[in-house]
Amino acid sequence: MINFAKLDSNELRAHGLVFETEAEAELFAEIIQEEFEVRLGMAIAEGIDESKLAEFDECTTRADSQAWLEKNRPDYRRIVEKESAAFDQEIMAFRDRLPGLILQSHRDISGCSIEEMDLGVRSMNCLKHVGLKTVQDIIDYGDLGKIRNLSRSCVEEIYERIEELRGQQAKCDRFFEEPEWVIMQWNDPKHFN
Repeated sequence: MINFAKLDSNELRAHGLVFETEAEAELFAEIIQEEFEVRLGMAIAEGIDESKLAEFDECTTRADSQAWLEKNRPDYRRIVEKESAAFDQEIMAFRDRLPGLILQSHRDISGCSIEEMDLGVRSMNCLKHVGLKTVQDIIDYGDLGKIRNLSRSCVEEIYERIEELRGQQAKCDRFFEEPEWVIMQWNDPKHFN
């Protein structure tokens, strides 16, 4: 099970959640950490009156928070385990829909040359112009939209060919609708500042 208390790209990697770039892994870790904290907070707060919750808000140290939990929610460890297990299952259920995720079975294509991708002339020339020779080079490059003269349709073609090489249906959409923690617009520059 994912350890949400120590969530980072290494923890994700240990559970088979390997992303194309470190920035994508860190962004995903940040998003699901925030989502988990919200869910856990709501589960712990359930059934506790407002005055007690106000006391918790005044806790300034980890020891204060721990003491409050022991006093007001003695079953909090069970709640943490239950919420962790449920969220872990949800993440694994939606893992194939996560943009940028490289599934274990997909790693064997990284050494394929761009010539094996059967790309159009424009896509091929643009990749060669910036020195990209393999699928791994493309993955490492990051935002293909930054390559001069490489249109959105060319970028989509490249991702489609990679997916075809992986033996899966092309998934070029870079954001999804459900669940909310899956909504990620990777091309939004604010995520990588």
